[in-house]
Amino acid sequence: MALFRRRGRDRGGTDPAGAKPRFTVTRLPKSPADPPQPAHAEPPPPAPPWPAPTVEPPPVWQGTPAPARARTAGWFSGPGAALAFAGSTGEPDGCYTHPELSGVWVLSPLPPDEGIALVEALGGFAYTERGGRFAPAGRPGGRPPPRDVADLRPITPVELAAALPPAPAPLGRHREIIVVTETPLMRSVVERCLRVDATVAMAALWRRPLYGDAPQTGAALVYAHAEGSGPLPDALLRGLAGLPRTLVCRESGPRLLTDVRLALPLDDEWLAATVPDGQQWMLGAADAGAFAIVIGTAVQAPVETVFAVAAPPRAGELPTVAHPVKVRLTPTRRPGPVDAVLVHDDELDRLREFLAGRPLTETGVMVLGDGAHLLTEPSGLLTDLPLGTPLSRLAGEALYVEAGFELYPPIGPTARARAFGLAPGLVAVATRLGSYLLSPREHAVPVWSLWLAEPPAVRAGLSARARALLDLHAGPAAHTEGPRDEPAAARPDRGRLLTEALRLELDGDIAEAAQRLEQAGELYRAARLFERAAGTRRGERA
Repeated sequence: MALFRRRGRDRGGTDPAGAKPRFTVTRLPKSPADPPQPAHAEPPPPAPPWPAPTVEPPPVWQGTPAPARARTAGWFSGPGAALAFAGSTGEPDGCYTHPELSGVWVLSPLPPDEGIALVEALGGFAYTERGGRFAPAGRPGGRPPPRDVADLRPITPVELAAALPPAPAPLGRHREIIVVTETPLMRSVVERCLRVDATVAMAALWRRPLYGDAPQTGAALVYAHAEGSGPLPDALLRGLAGLPRTLVCRESGPRLLTDVRLALPLDDEWLAATVPDGQQWMLGAADAGAFAIVIGTAVQAPVETVFAVAAPPRAGELPTVAHPVKVRLTPTRRPGPVDAVLVHDDELDRLREFLAGRPLTETGVMVLGDGAHLLTEPSGLLTDLPLGTPLSRLAGEALYVEAGFELYPPIGPTARARAFGLAPGLVAVATRLGSYLLSPREHAVPVWSLWLAEPPAVRAGLSARARALLDLHAGPAAHTEGPRDEPAAARPDRGRLLTEALRLELDGDIAEAAQRLEQAGELYRAARLFERAAGTRRGERA
């Protein structure tokens, strides 16, 4: 497919751990948000409709002409056993149904002495076929055979698979899925995938049923690939598969998508090889059907915060599909602790008056910003403050949100980093009044900097009179050479250590941050961080 690039895949249909996504993404260009338009502004002229490509109907599969030698034919009551026999013979000579008789007929290139036992082992009845004529073979009790192969209607293995019933839940563990749904459901699908921190891409899709005269229709496609080494959550697959008019697929080959609810009795790649060259098919269970499809260009799912200004959609672009998923703050039922406060410029004087003589002046760190500043302490704020906007930090991330609120939709860390523009060395703050991006590496200062003024002039050394008095007091011993005491080691810069501890903590280096606190004499805070670091490493080993 144009959307996917094939790499190694195991027989279970899942990627090896840590494999990269196999799709080509056209990233959305980053441009400044359009400024708000006045109410009387004229809307932009509509773009021409997006042309939909034509999905060609599949060719009719005629099967292999009858050879002069005898070959094995099998009759099966259902599509599952017929598919299993077709796949086990390598490449069958044809699959057929009778317009008046039930069941499925499969012609195999195997000679009768090899194929009869296989047919009966799968619950079918065996026949021999020579020159288009059938003769019963094997155990008795089979259906009367047709008079000639010409009386049968050829069908493809994919059509057989499309008659299989769906499993009650998605099968297998999948690191990537392809979701085909109606356009109105697109936003819900994208949000669900982002919540589990999946890499998400989207495309338009056109489909035509493989069997029947139904017209071509348009749909939307979402590609989701799991970050890290684990599979996508089973709850995600169950939820998506339960949406109306939605098909959750696995990639069975370069030309075939297969419903994850289908338990095929043969290898996915074998079935994909039966799709004609130049075509792309999508195979669903009996309640969905099979389709010939055309997939448009994939784009990365856009995510932006509620504080950004989104450009209005224009006609002819991806309908509804490409509208950014807006991340906003909503009240939470599980408020977390207050880890920091956001202080604005006009609150700095009151903050200085309140903190005078309090312990926070020694341990607090401020990360300065454009009119708003983050005030916290290494390992978290331990002092209640009557001013500023209280903030809660998302566990393990350099992101603070207003206390009592949470992000909706609850997207994963990768999507959050992209939404807020996070990068190494930066910290983001989200409140109802706006969001801020701060740099602890460059703009973090101790809280006591609020009081720091120009230092007074200091005179060092001794005057001549003072030197004479000192010599008189010390006596001759002051001038004798002797061993000198080693100079005392310089005391560590406490403010620098606390600032480094906060920066390391925000960067995720918890153990190093705890060591800085220990060097600064903050043993309680160091113990809190050491405990957190131990829990993180224990979780990684588990």
